[in-house]
Amino acid sequence: MSAKKKRKINENETLEKNNGAVILVEKEDNLVMEYQVTDYEKLKRDYPAGDDEGTNFFKSEENDTLNYLKIHPNGWVNSSGTDYTGNLSVYLHCGIIREELQDKKCKLEILNDNNEVLFSKSSIYSIPKESTRYGFHKGFKSTQLPNKRFKIRFTVFKTKQIMLPNFSLANATKHVEVFNSGILTDVTFEVSYENNTTTFEAHRVFLLAVSPVFHSLFTGPWKDKNEPIKINNLQPEVFKIFLRLLYGDTIEFDDNFTTIAMHLLSLASKYGMKEMGKSLVECMEYNLTAETAVDALRCADMYQQEYVDFKPGVLKYIKNNLKDVVTSDGYKALVVDANGVHLISEMMMSVVGVPITNSDPDGASLNSSSSSSSSSS
Repeated sequence: MSAKKKRKINENETLEKNNGAVILVEKEDNLVMEYQVTDYEKLKRDYPAGDDEGTNFFKSEENDTLNYLKIHPNGWVNSSGTDYTGNLSVYLHCGIIREELQDKKCKLEILNDNNEVLFSKSSIYSIPKESTRYGFHKGFKSTQLPNKRFKIRFTVFKTKQIMLPNFSLANATKHVEVFNSGILTDVTFEVSYENNTTTFEAHRVFLLAVSPVFHSLFTGPWKDKNEPIKINNLQPEVFKIFLRLLYGDTIEFDDNFTTIAMHLLSLASKYGMKEMGKSLVECMEYNLTAETAVDALRCADMYQQEYVDFKPGVLKYIKNNLKDVVTSDGYKALVVDANGVHLISEMMMSVVGVPITNSDPDGASLNSSSSSSSSSS
């Protein structure tokens, strides 16, 4: 028999107030491990209380030597005489992640074959320095439990912080509602992409309040014009996100964020949104993963003149996580991309510690390197 380890993400979020360019979001990132007992009476016969530690636990199917459940069917007895005979003792052997689990809430549950909870208890544990044992000495009385089948579920409640863009205005939520409603709009954008045109309605007063380019446009040449502002070669979904951000909305960070952010950086530069650009870069840096690192490097390379610290930060992350990065889909795409040769070279130079200089002969900046959008404005 073996303990099956599962990892579950709970989407409930708590937003922390932050008046800067970004906000921090705490998400539950629970560690859930389950073990199916098929014959409890047999387990108690096979593993009597006081057995030598190391013979009475079950590793996960993934053979994870760092995190696995220790199941003591008749209770744990240690060498100093502490005796929990008559109980089901359950622990998580937490190995090198013990610091992450310190003072975290954990829950032990017994479930039937219908996944209905029969017994449950929870507690907050501090792990002694000399121990990697985290869990319940007195889980449940052996006599309480079914003689045959039941499932043991052990949950550690953890949280992690992720960073999201924050372009907050006063009463930002109300502003976003106004944008979504289309009430009293006074400017139209026609966004064209692949022979399709999408129309967006907006409010000049909102746009000129946050963008110096829009301010100059709406108080100057477009002051009395009513015709649409045309934007070519840009995906309408990207422009809609851009408008939402101008109105003070937030967006979720996911694996597609870095690709979208490349286009948003272009728009941020075009319309003089320095804080938006800074926030987008900070979010990409903060949320770097092996899967997003190569796309982030492409982005950092494209805009290295405006965000000089972005590229070195991404290269440092790749250096520290090289094995995972080079097996990612992003790296596989980079290898077959003729325009990616210099990025692979810079990655290898970073790994071996060779200084990297700007090899862009044109000194391309955000404006000159980006061609994702064009406008009559």
